[in-house]
Amino acid sequence: MSSNQYIQSLELTNFTVLPNDTFEFSENLNVIVAENGCGKTHLLKNFIQPARSNI
Repeated sequence: MSSNQYIQSLELTNFTVLPNDTFEFSENLNVIVAENGCGKTHLLKNFIQPARSNI
């Protein structure tokens, strides 16, 4: 039995330049490709922020 954990999806509502949307991820490699200014870095910040919190 695998004990690996991963984020299955991320739902954003009115977050900076990203529209209201849900992003689905796989257990393996996920690649995000888009033009400049589309919100790739903002999406990444959504993953980093919870890891930095003291919850």
